[in-house]
Amino acid sequence: MSMIYTVKDIGDLDWQLKSVGPTIVLVYFYTNACGPCTPMTPQLNIFARAYGDKLHIVKVDVDNEESAGLVEKYEIQKELLPVFVFIRCGLILGKLHGCDTESLEDYIDGLEPRTPF
Repeated sequence: MSMIYTVKDIGDLDWQLKSVGPTIVLVYFYTNACGPCTPMTPQLNIFARAYGDKLHIVKVDVDNEESAGLVEKYEIQKELLPVFVFIRCGLILGKLHGCDTESLEDYIDGLEPRTPF
């Protein structure tokens, strides 16, 4: 079973990106006060199990002061939470704002599997 990792700052995310090589990393930006974020957490646990060979999932609480650098780097706007950023080998593949679980799953299904560059 794949896990969801909590990332607090840019150094944490950089380490996660390097550790998984060409695997796609889904960075989930959320806050505990975000109503639409609440149903996403259990769904991401399901995605982690279902797509563990295709996707590495990390989450970032935008209310954590340490995450300010990540929020700025990826241009995250709190009013658009939840935000999902897909990264492979340091390159942003896509970004989804405030989507539902079905849209997120459709997007994940459309991603190319792990391939080296």
